[in-house]
Amino acid sequence: MTQEKKYEIPALDACKKYIAEAEKIDNMSDDETDIITLDFDEETLNGLKIIAELWDVSVERVMQTMLIALVRENEE
Repeated sequence: MTQEKKYEIPALDACKKYIAEAEKIDNMSDDETDIITLDFDEETLNGLKIIAELWDVSVERVMQTMLIALVRENEE
């Protein structure tokens, strides 16, 4: 029987520590990365923009950082 894995969204402070790891994505080759398209509602997008301004990075970098944090902070 397969159990569903529940992931907890890390706090922003936990996410922010992964910015340097997310920056490494820029130096990866195309075959090491995938491009995804996300469609956020206006409220979510505005929230991401605020975080990007606070962290002094792009919205794309915020998303990369949050995805890395989601995985790293939930590893067992």
